[in-house]
Amino acid sequence: MSMANTMRHTIFRVLPKLGLEDGIHSLKMVLPKCWFDADTTKPLLAALRHHHRKYNDKMRIFSAKPVKDFSSHACDAARYMAISLSELPRQKMAEQKLAENNYEIHTEK
Repeated sequence: MSMANTMRHTIFRVLPKLGLEDGIHSLKMVLPKCWFDADTTKPLLAALRHHHRKYNDKMRIFSAKPVKDFSSHACDAARYMAISLSELPRQKMAEQKLAENNYEIHTEK
């Protein structure tokens, strides 16, 4: 199947526009629930480990935005994945059914 044909049958959903900090927070909340195959996801894991903000020694603060380097694209993709997961509708649990019974604790004889 060609790429154009595949795209015709794909449903896209636009994510809400969140600030960078909100997206990073979403990723921080999702990552502990994720499992990675260490062999096949080495580049992603390396990017996630490397992603950082530049520290200003003079002002003693970190920059507002992460450093743009080789890790940026992978981390942005992971951030968008986390945002999309948080936007999924929550599955409703089926209501628990009560068993019918005629049991009475105190019966009169």
